This record gives sequence, C-alpha cells and structure tokens, in this order.
Amino acid sequence: MMQKWMVAVLVVAACSSKSRLDDKPAPKDARTDPNPTKSLDLPTGAGIAHLENPVVQLPKQDSFVILEAGKGPASLLRYTPAPGTVMFHAETSLKSRHLSARKWSDLSSLPTIREGFAITVDADASRPLALRPLPGEVVGKTSKDAEQYLAGWRAIQSRRFSIALDNRGQLGAITFNDDPTMARSTEDRDELLQRLLAAVVPVPAEPISVGTSWRVVTLLRQRPALVKQSATYTLVSRTPTSWKIAIKLQRIGEEQVITDAGLPKGAAANLIALVRRFEGTVDIDPKRPFPSGKLSVTSTIHVRIAMPDNAIDEQIFEDAGTVVLSTTDN
Repeated sequence: MMQKWMVAVLVVAACSSKSRLDDKPAPKDARTDPNPTKSLDLPTGAGIAHLENPVVQLPKQDSFVILEAGKGPASLLRYTPAPGTVMFHAETSLKSRHLSARKWSDLSSLPTIREGFAITVDADASRPLALRPLPGEVVGKTSKDAEQYLAGWRAIQSRRFSIALDNRGQLGAITFNDDPTMARSTEDRDELLQRLLAAVVPVPAEPISVGTSWRVVTLLRQRPALVKQSATYTLVSRTPTSWKIAIKLQRIGEEQVITDAGLPKGAAANLIALVRRFEGTVDIDPKRPFPSGKLSVTSTIHVRIAMPDNAIDEQIFEDAGTVVLSTTDN
C-alpha cells in the first residue's frame, strides 16, 4: 500500500512511486465545475472572474544566489565534458524504522543498493548527454524492503534518454529515445529529473574564489509530492583538473493531498511533511559531468490516511545512512 511509494532511495534521491499528485481540495464554497465560466453577467464593477489554474512547468529554478564571497584569486568554474562514456554509480546504505498504529518498528539495516547511469558525451559539445540507466541491484543478500527501494528505479532502468547539460551544470530538456514527443513519459521524466537534480552540481555564472558559497532553490516533483529543493554549495578547493565542493541539500514537501493506486477504494491521504537532507563533500572532474564522494542522508515522511470506515492511520517513515557516489571510465 502506501509504503510502496514512501520508501526512499536515490541517485541521489528518489521515491519509488508511480503515483499522481492531486491539488489541495477546494474550499467547500468553491466552484468545482471542470469547465470554468469564462464570463458572467455581473453588475458593473463586481470585479469577479473565474480563471483556469495556470500550468506550471516543473522543475523550475526559483533562485540562484551567491551567499558569501571567497578569498583569493577568482576564476570561472566550467564543465568541459570529454567525449566518451563514463559510469556513474550511487551506493546507498540505510537504516530505517516505521511508525504505524502508534508503534515504532525496530530499526533495521537494509543491504546496500546500487544504481547508476552510463553517460556518453558526444564529440560535438552542443549535443545533449546520452544516458543509459544501469540495472539496479542489491549488494549482498536481498530483502523485501530493499526490493521496494529498487522498485522506482527498475521501472525506468530499461529506458534510454538524452538530456541537455550546459557548461555550468544546469540541466535542460529530457528526450526519451522511445518517446521523443513525451506522450507517455511524464512520470518517468519527473523521476529521472528529481534524481539528477540532486546529483549534478550547478556552478555560478561569475568568477569565484575558494570559500565562495552559493544557493540554488528549485521547485520539482518528487512523486507523488511537490517539493522545494534548497541546495547550498561551497568551493573548498580547486586545481586545474578538479574541484572539491561541500554540499548541504534539503528537500521540503509541505502539507498536500496525495493519491496512490495502492490505497483502498474510498481512502484519502495527506502528506503532512517530507524532509530529506544530504550533506558531505564531493570531488568533481570538470571533464566528467557527475561527482564522486560520500554524503550522509536523512529522511522523514509523515502521512495521514483516512480509511473508508473513517479510521485514521498515521504513518511516519524515517531513514538515515550514507550514499557513496563514484564516476569511473567505461
């Protein structure tokens, strides 16, 4: 049921859901006609209009700001991907517990889970990156919980796609090889983008010095929820061939109505809160588009489910552990 999508895994972050997200319910006195009235016969000066909800394209970068200037000589950070194929892996090790029926489960350790991409850079630098998801796997003995963590990844691991990446590490459009018009790939697109937005480090437009910190805020779908990602990066050191960058990344999902195919008929669910944090230091070779390093990860998801018999099921899922990122030659 709900646990299917609650369980979180990452390259660097993910929910294993194929669910849809509903808007918050309208007030009881709100008009709910699916075809809103465009014009009404109203007294002059009434100033009332019924408008369709605007369509917001996500992900959407909300801000990109320098928080603190560094010291010493300043220069540009720019990605210069070298032609060829590299392998990017994320190995996640977690301990988890779950509150249900007012009782916490025992803290359990999951086996390490490995996911990743084969990334091909074209000799023509103007062309997008070609990505092939690598098969998700459990390192060691598998378990039911580990398989649930891998469910979201396995739903997309057979799909090849390309994605634009500029020389500042900012992601562009995704195109699926088997669905270039995106007629049936919206959910898979969201799943891939929410992972990539946590993995790729965007850099400032202006020259910066060691010690410079910047923050990038992005609105995105981490299905079935809408979340805000606030990522703070600090340039720790730099050489001609590598950058060391400290990362503090947080995702917040505020209260919202959600839907899931696993819910019983007539049940309704509210996400009360979602908080996920990653922190650590990574090394980046500007000739490779993805980092290497180790991040700590914590996650809390709080859900309230109203069952068909009006009973309320309160559930909280907590995870803590590490994710090790690595980029190697093919």
